[in-house]
Amino acid sequence: MCARFKSDAVEVDAARVLRTLSTIERQVESSDSDALYVMRMLPYRTIENVIAGVVITFTDLSKNAAADAKIGALTRDLRDRVESLETLINLVPMGIFISEDVEARAPRINRQAALLLGLTPGGKGLSPLAKPLRLLDGGRELPPEELPLRRTIRSGQPLNDIKLSLLRPDGSTRSVILSATPLFDAQGTPRGAIAAMVELTEAEGNSK
Repeated sequence: MCARFKSDAVEVDAARVLRTLSTIERQVESSDSDALYVMRMLPYRTIENVIAGVVITFTDLSKNAAADAKIGALTRDLRDRVESLETLINLVPMGIFISEDVEARAPRINRQAALLLGLTPGGKGLSPLAKPLRLLDGGRELPPEELPLRRTIRSGQPLNDIKLSLLRPDGSTRSVILSATPLFDAQGTPRGAIAAMVELTEAEGNSK
């Protein structure tokens, strides 16, 4: 046993277990590989309840360590992919709104969406929209339940090319055209939505 594991305290631990009748656990490394084990030492009792020695068991941690390493690599890869996607979304020349809850309470927006709203764009990646999105349809402000993100989540159907007016925090308005589509979970239930918005010039607005 001593030849296979890098542990100089086996005999000392065994004597301690016999003396105190306690259990000892420690991590040990194989001397001929990189395998890791948990060594557990406890008193051996006979059926007459007499202490007759020490029982030592080993649990192989190598598979757990390999699984942890793989999970870590997958997590880093996923983080890199998400960062790349958010960077791309920030580059597109249209406002993007992404909601990951069914109430669409706090969508995240890209740089162009912030500019459309008259806000200062955030830093790297998408940023949360701190104030509710306000849209007008023919001069009437849409209530929260009629906003495109909420409507597409509720219906589970996309909305295409809706012409509206965007009410900015400073009170000014911008004519915009907006499309939205729901996002689904593994069961096919809407879990959020994504919307794209572009500003219409006066000439484009008149031609619609």
